[in-house]
Amino acid sequence: MAKIRSTLDIVMERTKDLALTEEQKILMRLDEWSQKSRVLVQRYRAGTLTVQGFRAELKRGIPECPELKNLVKQEFIQTLDTEDDYQALASGFKDVLDIDPTPYIARMQDFAARRVEARRQISERALAGLREQGISGSAVLPNLENDPSWQDRLANLHAELKQELAGL
Repeated sequence: MAKIRSTLDIVMERTKDLALTEEQKILMRLDEWSQKSRVLVQRYRAGTLTVQGFRAELKRGIPECPELKNLVKQEFIQTLDTEDDYQALASGFKDVLDIDPTPYIARMQDFAARRVEARRQISERALAGLREQGISGSAVLPNLENDPSWQDRLANLHAELKQELAGL
């Protein structure tokens, strides 16, 4: 009579000679710590993780993942809400990572000025288009939130800012 084997037995038999390369192990470790850093930053921003608690988590994790501080820095940048106050980024960099936030704040202030200028230009263009259609007056305001060109420009500005901050 034939032996009935489970799926797990078959899988284990077929994969017994497979092994991860060092590069794959490093990538898996970085991915795992990237996810952990995402959770830490979310907890910190939500107020459920104190500065001391965050620093303790970093201290525990750095021996296993020397790149952890950089991963946390990148996560702070990626979760940055450019429409919101950037104090969370500044306090995270200064208090948690011991990084001087001054150049980051300067880039964000530059971003705010570029956003205001882009909004003004697209608003003027929209008003000119409305005037061509015979719509004018002091009460006419363009609805930029529904304007695809504004949304595209804003997305480009956000991407540029995050790239600049990551490069610092």
